[in-house]
Amino acid sequence: MCFALMDEDGSGSIDASEMGGAFKLLNIKMHPREIEELLAEVDPTGAGELDFLEVLLQLTNGDSAGRPAARSYARGCLVA
Repeated sequence: MCFALMDEDGSGSIDASEMGGAFKLLNIKMHPREIEELLAEVDPTGAGELDFLEVLLQLTNGDSAGRPAARSYARGCLVA
């Protein structure tokens, strides 16, 4: 599963560093600060990481403004 590949340290969550590694593999060029900002935008708990359920909820429910997840990730983040 994609989540398990992104979760490099096996902690059960994805942090900015792991997200950056996934973007690099997908050839998505983002500055580390952009990744941190994206993560902060979609992280419902403010923990600085997303667990599997949080990722799943983002992909199925969209963002807090009610936009579908695919549109909320204009750069193809997490759904590419």
